[in-house]
Amino acid sequence: MLFSSGNKGSEVLSEERGGSIQFSIILSLCYICIKRKL
Repeated sequence: MLFSSGNKGSEVLSEERGGSIQFSIILSLCYICIKRKL
């Protein structure tokens, strides 16, 4: 039980890190699009 919960915790941490990376990429793409429109 303890080991399974620990694995779930590490998986959540890795998902959060990947999500933040994808979020930063999306933000940079939106910024480039806005700059081109202006």
